[in-house]
Amino acid sequence: MSEQANRALHGLQHMFDSLECNISTKIRLFDTLVRPILLYGSEIWGIGNVSDIDKIQMCFYKRILGVRTQTPNYAVLGELGEMPLSCICKVKLVKYWLRVISDKSALCYKVYNTQRNLVVHGKGQDTWAFKVKRILDDLGFSQMWLLEEQIFTCKEIEQRIKDQFIQTWHAGIHSSGKLDLYCRYKKEFAFEKYLVSLKTAKLANMLTRLRCTAHSLRIEEGRYSQVPRDQRICELCNLNVIENEYHFLLVCPFYRPIRQIHLPKYYNSWPTINKFISLMSSSSSSVLAKLGNYVYLAHNKRQTTLQDRM
Repeated sequence: MSEQANRALHGLQHMFDSLECNISTKIRLFDTLVRPILLYGSEIWGIGNVSDIDKIQMCFYKRILGVRTQTPNYAVLGELGEMPLSCICKVKLVKYWLRVISDKSALCYKVYNTQRNLVVHGKGQDTWAFKVKRILDDLGFSQMWLLEEQIFTCKEIEQRIKDQFIQTWHAGIHSSGKLDLYCRYKKEFAFEKYLVSLKTAKLANMLTRLRCTAHSLRIEEGRYSQVPRDQRICELCNLNVIENEYHFLLVCPFYRPIRQIHLPKYYNSWPTINKFISLMSSSSSSVLAKLGNYVYLAHNKRQTTLQDRM
């Protein structure tokens, strides 16, 4: 199955190389051409071996966003507002279970009921019925499994699975040291407007990399060279402070000429963390355009200067 999905992914990549597609279109193509292959038969195998399909999904998302493989998964999913396929598997499994219990004269139900009786007596932990029970228990719907009644609609069950994941996502971005600033401006699990509003893919890619800590600032690069956090100092100014996203965007005097031209006037004086959060969480198309241009130009200036010093 993974082999077939990888072939479909290679076909998609070939299409993207020859056609100009925005992020939304790429995700729709993935959902149409690749996701059905990955989820084939998931009503039966359900929540087993889901890590493999989540890895393929994440690999695709990181590729279309242009970020490196070490980029936190929660940041990638948050930028796209996309649920992991393992959650979709749960939805499909529960929906299929509802179909099975709807006809107690069918052979499928009789097989299921045999498994269910084993589970009731503390056995059958490798059965499909046990998988169903575990999902419903985790969702707080244990009563449905006990009574074999559709107490909640499919839409309510699907929403509960989504809500549960979003809670996990919030906890994940708040507990990650890499995302200590990200969690302050990323408040909603939703597709980010800048991914389609910025004029070119290179601008969107550069902003994505800054937001998702997939950049080359000292705060991030120092992780891989084992530099203590308090020693990841900006090399382009004499402020002797850590070079993080906030410093790069609003503080560092090295980028002041670019900042004065490309960022709104409000962000050009008296930098504060609240201004940083306001700028990074903006949904204004004009502000996003200015932010994208600033990040792209400032990054290029940084790279050129550091390379010249080597």
